[in-house]
Amino acid sequence: MFIVSAVAKLLSADIFELYVFGLGVMPMGLSFVLARVVIAFELFLGIWMLSGVKAVWSSAVALLSLAAFSGFLIWRMWLGDNSNCHCFGELIDFTPQQSLLKNMALTAALLPTLWRKSWLNLRHGALYVVLTAVVSLAVVLIVSPPDNFRYGSYSSSAFNEEEYRKSVDAGELPSMV
Repeated sequence: MFIVSAVAKLLSADIFELYVFGLGVMPMGLSFVLARVVIAFELFLGIWMLSGVKAVWSSAVALLSLAAFSGFLIWRMWLGDNSNCHCFGELIDFTPQQSLLKNMALTAALLPTLWRKSWLNLRHGALYVVLTAVVSLAVVLIVSPPDNFRYGSYSSSAFNEEEYRKSVDAGELPSMV
């Protein structure tokens, strides 16, 4: 479920980052970065859980994450928000109430996993977990870097010929000449 949620958000990352910014709790640039961090975290958690490495720890982190996400949903409901919570990006339109029910079902399904044994005992399991987190973040930032990473290439007052030439040379834009 975490992987599906991450991929769905990644497919509509621009809309998800605007949703995060629209919450009105942080500046736009930070919202864009936080949106990618949330996507990367969900991707990481899903891969970690599937791997079976440090299984009890991955289940505990998943349960804590569901609790945090549920707290967010309760806050949105308290504010009277009934719009799409973007839990699955634009793929599935869930209200906060529907998503809270989904989280409750996932929590019930995850509780028994707190007592499972790791089926894959790696010698350096903690290193695997850290590398999985780093790779997940790198994949998300490569596939969909936040727009504020490219602010320097935008011109605020006029046509920026130097940046245009760089984009043409890199094959990102067709030449107008």
